[in-house]
Parts: sequence; structure tokens; C-alpha cells
Amino acid sequence: MQDELNVSAPVPAEAIKPAKRRIPWPSGRIGRVRYISIVLGLVVVYSALLSLTGLLLTLSGVSPVVAERTLQLFSAVLFVPLMGAILFWSIERVHDMGLSGWVALVVFVPYVNLLFWLWPGKREANAYGPQPTSASLLLRMLVLMVVAILVLIYATTLWYGPIMPEQPGPPPTDLPIYRE
Repeated sequence: MQDELNVSAPVPAEAIKPAKRRIPWPSGRIGRVRYISIVLGLVVVYSALLSLTGLLLTLSGVSPVVAERTLQLFSAVLFVPLMGAILFWSIERVHDMGLSGWVALVVFVPYVNLLFWLWPGKREANAYGPQPTSASLLLRMLVLMVVAILVLIYATTLWYGPIMPEQPGPPPTDLPIYRE
């Protein structure tokens, strides 16, 4: 009789085995601290590569127009894998929240993507695997310091505005006129 009703008992957390990673497809879960550190690390690598490219173009002596166009092209070429990597880790982050991987597309919406930094994951095992291991204290402190510095920079920019060089005014009108 019970087989006819097809009643199933809940699966204990110990019975759920961690999903085997199928590179390059995200299949598991990642906690907030690790997600933030990976995203910040990717942005730092992206910025460093662009800075190094700009420096090399400047030292090579090419014209500023060619250097600017080359840097723009290199930036666009690097941006695609950067966004792919961030989307990859965002899928694992929404898996930690117990949501479908499609929700990770929200990462491309400015300011809304900060929910991935703030929203806690599920404490128990879910359909995407067991709870991720906790990040080390050192990593937590490092992420906290970097995020605090970024918030401070953002607040300072809001308070004081962007620091721009003073624009030159109109030329003085009382200059002597020399006639030949």
C-alpha cells in the first residue's frame, strides 16, 4: 500500500555526497567569503594585466592613438573571459543559496549583484551539494579589510566627488598687443 502512494523519506545530510567537479561547468556550492575573494582576485588580475599592457605600450614608444586603440581592444578581449569566470562562480554562489543557476545572470545588473556578497547561503545540504567548508580566519580578515577599503573609497568619492585637475580658465584679456 505504501509503495502505491510513493511516499519517500527525507534524505539525511550525510547521504548527500559532494558533487564531483565537472570542469568547465559549475556543479557545486561556494560560500560568500570565497566568492568575494575570487571575484576581487579576478578583478585585480584583470586590472594588473591592463596596467601592464598600458605600461608596455607607453614604453614601446608607439603613438598615443595606437596605444589607446590597442589597450581598448585588449581590454575588450580580456573582459569576455573575466565575465565568464565571474558568471561561473556566481552560479556556484546561487547554488549555495539553494537557487537555480539561471539566477546568476543577475550578476550583470549593477548594484543588484551585491546581493551575492550579502545573501547568506543555506546552512544545510541542498540539491547542489553539502554546505561548503568555512573559509579560514585569514581569508575572512583579508576580505573584510579589502571590502572595508572599497567602501571607504566609494564613500569618499560620494562625499568629495571625483578629484579632477583644475580646468584652465579663459586666457587673460589684458595682454599687450605687439605691432611690427
